[in-house]
Amino acid sequence: LTDEPLAPLEAAAEDAGVDPTQLYTVETLGSAFLAACRYEEIQHFDPLFDGTASGALAARATLLPNHFLQALVCRALTAPNYPEVLPYADL
Repeated sequence: LTDEPLAPLEAAAEDAGVDPTQLYTVETLGSAFLAACRYEEIQHFDPLFDGTASGALAARATLLPNHFLQALVCRALTAPNYPEVLPYADL
């Protein structure tokens, strides 16, 4: 078992200002990140996740990778479960 799946959460939490000297479980690190997350700075990336973003917003995400990573992790932790995506059998 490796920690690779936790790397985005750890990086986003560190960037959000979560105390790196504390010991965390996955759940407590996620909670600490959500408490420290600056929603007003990352909520403008929501259209990227909804499929309604412009090219300019996509370009902004590449210019602000730390903010985009925080938005992505926040979305992963708070979004409702999506239905299973089925393969395109009819195509």
